[in-house]
Amino acid sequence: MAHVSDGRLALGYMHVLHMCKVKAIQSWRLQSDIILLSRLSTCKLLQSNSECKKKVSRHIFKPKEGTKMNEKYDWKSSPTNSIDESSDDRMEAGGAKLPITYDDLPIEEIEASSWRLHRGCSRGIGIALFAILAIVLVGLGVGFSFYDKSGPISALNSTLEVAPSYAPTSAQTSLPSAPSSSPSASPTASASPSISPSSMPSISPSDGPSSEPSSGPTGEPTALPSSEPTKDPTREPTDDPTSEPTMDPTRKPTDEPAEDADAATVVLKPGHKLERGDYVSSPSGHYRVGLSSDGNFKLKDTFDDDKVIWDADISSGYKAYMQEDGNFIIRDRNGKNLWSTETADYKNAKLTVDNSGTVGVVYKDSYVWMQGVPQGSYEGPNKDIKFPIRGTFYYSWYPETWEVSSGAKARFKPDKFGYYNSADPKVIEAHLDEFDYGNIELGIISWWGQSTNNDRARISLLQKMTLDLHYDIKWCVYYEEMGKKKSEDDVREDLAYLKKWFAWHPTWPHVDGKPVIFVYHNSGCSNVKRWMKASDGEWHVVLKIFGGYKDCSAQPDSWHQYAPAKDVVEKKGEYFVISPGFWHAGRSKPSLPRLSKSKFCDNVQDMVDSREPWQLVATFNEGGEGTLIEPSKKWESDSGYGYYLDCLHKIK
Repeated sequence: MAHVSDGRLALGYMHVLHMCKVKAIQSWRLQSDIILLSRLSTCKLLQSNSECKKKVSRHIFKPKEGTKMNEKYDWKSSPTNSIDESSDDRMEAGGAKLPITYDDLPIEEIEASSWRLHRGCSRGIGIALFAILAIVLVGLGVGFSFYDKSGPISALNSTLEVAPSYAPTSAQTSLPSAPSSSPSASPTASASPSISPSSMPSISPSDGPSSEPSSGPTGEPTALPSSEPTKDPTREPTDDPTSEPTMDPTRKPTDEPAEDADAATVVLKPGHKLERGDYVSSPSGHYRVGLSSDGNFKLKDTFDDDKVIWDADISSGYKAYMQEDGNFIIRDRNGKNLWSTETADYKNAKLTVDNSGTVGVVYKDSYVWMQGVPQGSYEGPNKDIKFPIRGTFYYSWYPETWEVSSGAKARFKPDKFGYYNSADPKVIEAHLDEFDYGNIELGIISWWGQSTNNDRARISLLQKMTLDLHYDIKWCVYYEEMGKKKSEDDVREDLAYLKKWFAWHPTWPHVDGKPVIFVYHNSGCSNVKRWMKASDGEWHVVLKIFGGYKDCSAQPDSWHQYAPAKDVVEKKGEYFVISPGFWHAGRSKPSLPRLSKSKFCDNVQDMVDSREPWQLVATFNEGGEGTLIEPSKKWESDSGYGYYLDCLHKIK
């Protein structure tokens, strides 16, 4: 509370009322400040402190509730209706309501009111006012000071500062958090980003002048070219959005680096675009992504001299679009498609860049496409798995492959989600539950090469959710090489890629301190030799058997068989594999009719009794070949899991 020693301050404020001519002041708040301060000062001359507080508090001027900026105020209804009613007074932008209190009139309000009062009058009047006050005070030798509850505050002229106004920040979206690290791996980010308050992009200058001037973030939108987008694996992406895309508004990057490694900035929302020279930074400013002056889409590390972390390996890109169907696409000046993420099945997905160095397409809080910095690094082996182990072959390539090459749809439709999307977290959560119910400890994910079937996004999500939901399930890949001509160097490069992106994760299985990999390879001893040389003793290689495999001079760490057209295949000391049936979607008759519950349960029992190290089910969800055991109405049961999983649940 302010304490005034005598009436000189009140006289000064009354003098201001006369000099400023209240009717000429256009701000209702400034008028209220004058009234407040003059009443306070005058009141202090005539009444006790407590009576003064009440009187002033009851007569503080404030707008009627609901009054908005630039809306004319009804002066007649104001308790201070002595103000000139003919003036066209409007609320001052940024002005806050005066605090109403019957206990204390805050010193901050008095200080702010004094400052607004000084600002409202002309500079000359303000200077004259303080000159007069100074002369009076110095002449009489009377000093005054202000006190608050904590003690003395500086003199009036040193405290007349207005706190800055703060606008609300953009909405923050929470996304799944990073998996916790294990002693054998050090993940640095989750498979899903967390959108920060700076979720709108900050578009920064390019690394060089653009050969084509950009309209800029606030310029007029350019109509999209009319050419067709890049074809998706199973269907064409939609045409350009029905409304013209607009540039995302420019926002300044945050001053302080974000502590959250998973925080992400939205680079593009559906229907928006980037032009040459437009870059958007992660919340911390560590990474930025954009379309370079030469037309390449690049992710850069700004903390390492703008080092290029990843690029799309294109040139002459002119504009980049985030389509409504979820496909991020880059076109040249003539509208020709140069490159895309092939994510057209993810409507309303958005492009993001996070503090861990990942640029990705995010759909329903999960990545469906991602590139950039791996989320961890391989720093040593995970804990070895124990044999025997129950595993199954797993396919994360949907919805792209619900139809086979002939166009025929998968014969058996999964029960819970129908023909689902492998990137849907709800689907993955259900699969993890089904693995757990069926005592399945290992998933062997079909893998066709680097960046195929959105491997980085989908495998990373499987691994992350396994940890987040506390399942003791391991994941490795089934290297699909059959029919391809891979050199030793090609294999070595692929193994380095797998170790860089996935094998460091705590969910990757290890045997004898080495990461496990299953391989569906071409037959012949030369291929065994090639694989063992490429792996160089750093991997536990599990090759598929072929005729004469025993005679090869080079031998892998383990052997397995993939033959779902047979209900049981076994090799003593190596593996025991069972199948529920085989009916390819493109064939009129099954290669192996669906097994009954009793027959399948018998095979499960035989598998358990064999004590073979690799006890495998072919498959969990290969829809095209009809070998799946996940829940379906064709083999439904009271448990809701289906009788194939029921058998695996009961027999272990």
